[in-house]
Amino acid sequence: MIRLALPLLLCLASLANAHGPAPAALGLRGAVDAPTDWIHTNIGLASARPGGAYSYVCPATWGSEERVPPMARLPDGRAVAVHEAVAFIIAADGCGREVQPMPGAGITVAAVALADAVYVVTREAETSSLWRIDGEAAPARIEQFEALIDSAVTDGGDLHLGGARPNAQIIFWAGEFSSVERPAWDASFVAVRGGGRFARLSTDAGVVLMERSAGGWREVARAFTSIHGPVRFGEGWLMTIDGVIHQRDGFEGDFSALLDSRWTCLQRVGERVFACAEFGVSEVAEDLSLTPVFALGDLIGVDCPDAESRARCDGQWLHFGAEAGLVSGPSAPEPAAEPAPPARRQDDDCAAQAGTPSGPDAPAACLLLLALALRRRIATLRPTA
Repeated sequence: MIRLALPLLLCLASLANAHGPAPAALGLRGAVDAPTDWIHTNIGLASARPGGAYSYVCPATWGSEERVPPMARLPDGRAVAVHEAVAFIIAADGCGREVQPMPGAGITVAAVALADAVYVVTREAETSSLWRIDGEAAPARIEQFEALIDSAVTDGGDLHLGGARPNAQIIFWAGEFSSVERPAWDASFVAVRGGGRFARLSTDAGVVLMERSAGGWREVARAFTSIHGPVRFGEGWLMTIDGVIHQRDGFEGDFSALLDSRWTCLQRVGERVFACAEFGVSEVAEDLSLTPVFALGDLIGVDCPDAESRARCDGQWLHFGAEAGLVSGPSAPEPAAEPAPPARRQDDDCAAQAGTPSGPDAPAACLLLLALALRRRIATLRPTA
């Protein structure tokens, strides 16, 4: 019985880990004149190709098995992703990278594109740092804050940063550390919105949206789970509260609930507004209708001619892409080089030692192994003549 139980337990574990996260778009990371040239997803980055297709840029590009940190686009089209104290400057077409160390950097909290560079916020043990990355000189820590920063947004070339620990605060940075507000908010997370006009708080009572006014901060809305936005929309503002679209016609005033939606992000790029919907990204028209600009099915795999990029990403594309039901292989103009084997985890080693398969083909192999083990067990239970 032990011989049957061991493969069963190992295969169940393998089946449980066989599928990655459900793929979803997290937002646009392109420039104002080309907002869709980089798409941020939870399984990697998507780099635009002519004709509407996108090449897959995997987490291994920045040295991760699955984590996709905040990223932003440099003025020349390259992308910046910071992971484990290293800045990875990814080529504009998603193929090739440069590696620049960032000694002392912690977890990446935010990445914001400005006219001259990408500014990245990292959070260390008790402090946070603001870094400038231009893709040429070494990344430079330009500010260190005695607080844990939660978010950063840009407004006209300036930065607004928000944090909740050790106390709630909004930091204004305009080329240098300029000012800080410390509202009396009891929150565990502060996310700045609308260029610093709004702040979304995570509290014990749920999500609270605050707005800056002439008389100070005032509460605008509450939600059970989520608030996306607000973003400027025409002459007013647009946001979602627990999946319901709310709009304000003027710069000030009350928000009105309009209709239900399944938007999971809301973003303004230049004069255009976009929403994450149906796992992709769509542009929002004045009448709130959606025009798709990116769908996960637009990913064509690892479309890079260089062997290094393909070897690095092919395995993760098969894991995250194929198992999620996306297109099932790379379509580069040149044959793929032999991909390097993915880094083995300890549980993979244990499974291999026990004769249990792991990796993308584990589900089918496990079923076959279980069938053989069960057949052997039944044979031992048959009465002999």
